[in-house]
Amino acid sequence: MSGGWSCVVRFACHLPMGMIGFSGRGVYDAVKDLDALGIYDVIPGGRMFLSGLQMYATWGIFAFAWNFVMFMGCMACYSWLCLLLGVVDSMIASSLLVSAVKQAQFLPRTYSSCDYATDWGNGTDGRNFFLAANETTFSNYGGPKNLCHSMVELWAITVSMGVLYMLTGVINILIGLVQAYDCHHRNGSTYYSGYTTYDTTVNNRSSRWAGLGRFALWILTPVLWILDQPLAACRFVLRYTRKALAAKRKDRRDGKSLQHRNQRPGKFPAENEPDTDHKLMPILPYELLIKVSADIHYVDLISASRSSKRLRIGLFGAGGPNPSQLEDLRRFSCQGNTKRSCELCGIQTCPHCQTLVAMAPSLASQHLKHCQPQCSKCFYDTYCRWWGLQGQRLAKHKETCGLKEQRTDVEMALTAGVSAPDTKTLCRMCASMTPAERRRAFEAKDERELDRMERHPLVCSKCKGMLSARAMRWWICGQCLTECPSHMHPAWADGNPPWPL
Repeated sequence: MSGGWSCVVRFACHLPMGMIGFSGRGVYDAVKDLDALGIYDVIPGGRMFLSGLQMYATWGIFAFAWNFVMFMGCMACYSWLCLLLGVVDSMIASSLLVSAVKQAQFLPRTYSSCDYATDWGNGTDGRNFFLAANETTFSNYGGPKNLCHSMVELWAITVSMGVLYMLTGVINILIGLVQAYDCHHRNGSTYYSGYTTYDTTVNNRSSRWAGLGRFALWILTPVLWILDQPLAACRFVLRYTRKALAAKRKDRRDGKSLQHRNQRPGKFPAENEPDTDHKLMPILPYELLIKVSADIHYVDLISASRSSKRLRIGLFGAGGPNPSQLEDLRRFSCQGNTKRSCELCGIQTCPHCQTLVAMAPSLASQHLKHCQPQCSKCFYDTYCRWWGLQGQRLAKHKETCGLKEQRTDVEMALTAGVSAPDTKTLCRMCASMTPAERRRAFEAKDERELDRMERHPLVCSKCKGMLSARAMRWWICGQCLTECPSHMHPAWADGNPPWPL
């Protein structure tokens, strides 16, 4: 039990190790998104700083898990096991210290320097890291000064934990070497009738290796079980809860917006009320309106009827056009055999009244093209368990994935080449909209189509089994091969959770 003294050190290091592991992982996940802006190529020591944060996040999680497992396991360490314990402790400490050295290539080393964070380490193009981070991924830290203070605090904790763990590892190595030498000297110098007990030494050596194997199995078995079952279950429950709450909020939001549209007041107080004055007859007889429609376009008739209530009554009467009248107007207007529909509002167009507009593919159409459904069992085995292909990247999109929650404008697609623009056939009314209005309208239209199609009976892309209408549906991004957490995908086929939330 010579390694038991480090139990006190591990108890004291447990909370700081947790801060290093989880806070460091959160900081790195947010900081790495700034790499797309190219800021690490212009600030002094930027690449070393980013590499240190990555190393710090990875080894911080491992150090926390090792510290937790060996809190009581160090009590059983003796001789070579104590030596092995010290080697692992020293390896963790070395990694933490190396990551701290890399971070120090850019970070200030004192809290007082954070008072001038807006002028610290400006890039060659004049940009400041803390200002850029505060405006994008670290907007909830309360300003560049507080962000700098938090990062320096984590860096100081990393240095102190690295030094303390290094001392613990060196002491355990020395204790293990002394005990191993003592055991070897004592067992190798025992004589019976003048002969060295060689067999006893071999047996003791074999027993030590057997004990080392049992100890490793004793450590790894609970660790693997924790990673395989409780951790996977926690991941699954967390994602299930988030997905259910997001779906419930989306249903409430869609219901409120639909109610708002139904109750929205018109331009005039009486515009939303039914036309009860039957004395208001159309100015043009219906037969004359049909003859006039042969020389105009259908979209012009509809646009004129929507421009003014008096004009609508003059054309169609107080009750408005009935479905049979609209069908006659479609047939006689827009002369020619090449009639088609507007791809945005669905109104009839012809080659003389339609407009071709270049638009980037909507986000909903990209989801419909690339995302594939999976059942809960396949999602649990592949994306929640630690040994799964994507177990460590749950709900994390790659930087190159085009299905992140962003909207791509037409100008961006044409200039930056983000995605090839499509040519849409629109009516005159839709073509007169601004690019932002058209983009929002297409997003809403394609999102409704995505929701409609994905509620149909589907097959799991992995096990090829039919997905239940009452079970949760999981969607896997086909580009970065991880879960797509977008709100556009319906959580259930019937639109309602199995139980009210």
